[in-house]
Amino acid sequence: TPLLAATITMQGKAPGSARQSAASFSLFRNSRCFAVLMLAALSLSEAFSPLSHFNPRANLIPKLSVRPLQLRSPALSPMSMSGSSAGKGSKRPDLRTMEPETITLLEEMGVVRGGEWRTEEDLLAEFKKTYPSWESAVWPLGAIDVGHMDAADRLMTPELGGTPEDYPNGPPRVLAFGEVLLDCLANEPSVKLGDPDSSWTAFAGGAPANVACALAKLGTSSGFIGCVGDDADGQKLKQVLSDEGIPTKTLQTVKGKKTRRVFVTRTEDGDREFAGFPDDTSNFADCSFDMAQIDGTMLYAADFLVTGTLGLAYPETREALTQLKQFCMEIGLVRFVDVNWRPVFWKQPEAKAKEIILEYLQGASLIKMTDEEAMWLFDMDQDQVLDKP
Repeated sequence: TPLLAATITMQGKAPGSARQSAASFSLFRNSRCFAVLMLAALSLSEAFSPLSHFNPRANLIPKLSVRPLQLRSPALSPMSMSGSSAGKGSKRPDLRTMEPETITLLEEMGVVRGGEWRTEEDLLAEFKKTYPSWESAVWPLGAIDVGHMDAADRLMTPELGGTPEDYPNGPPRVLAFGEVLLDCLANEPSVKLGDPDSSWTAFAGGAPANVACALAKLGTSSGFIGCVGDDADGQKLKQVLSDEGIPTKTLQTVKGKKTRRVFVTRTEDGDREFAGFPDDTSNFADCSFDMAQIDGTMLYAADFLVTGTLGLAYPETREALTQLKQFCMEIGLVRFVDVNWRPVFWKQPEAKAKEIILEYLQGASLIKMTDEEAMWLFDMDQDQVLDKP
């Protein structure tokens, strides 16, 4: 039926993407039909509990949830439910109080039959008959089973465990994952790796962290996911992110590990060269990212994920990036990858590093690279890459 199909397309795994559903759903926004659809969807989401197991990314009804606790929350429910009971512990509007034309429309949509609301069991049976291959969605990363809009609401609603004070610019639309570090720039061209600290000037850096901060300055709500050590450098970087309005609750602190410092020398003509690290490249905090600590709610609430490739050089962060890649593919999150080839970060042979990076790039929505990186990865110049992306 029309309503059932519309509701399932928005909340489940029926044909059509979430973004296609959003486009179709917008046709109802300024019409009485939209109000009726909202009313019926409210009723379904309260009584039809199996919807709580559908793909959460596809729930596009603003400020509604498929979880009874959230639906009854004053913070999220714009309409109060009253009237005759239909289903365990649920209430639907009393049809006797509704206009005949509204009831007719609900009957055409399939949620009312013979002057009565259809039962949860009846709707579920019809859905399974229409979509026999349907299976309950899997909730990766420990995320709550709510939809895209509801995930953002949850982050900002104290009654539901949200902490709005952690998101000064609102729920992040763009999440950057990767390294935040100190770039130590040589004060003079003659300075080389191993020279005293006074020969260098440290600046907060790391390509993904730079993206998050730049977006925040431009007014786009952004977040950063990464690691620092339990040292003074880590505290300094955490404060830099906080000062830029970036939530720091997703910044992990790794005990016993140092925050990474990258030493950059300068040539006589002003060009820079990455000199390396004072310690083993795999012994820094950003090599030890713990994927289990990620709250998937932030990912469901976001629209874009930005990463580099440096984390692919280390087993734990490579595993995290691989999981995030799969997650983006499953929920339609736009994945932006900065190739950012830096041999000094890699212990693997260059050929192996190239293989790992190429595999990670598969399925990315956007890829940023330099002319040199395009030639290295694809043996193509800039014009060829742009002609055959």
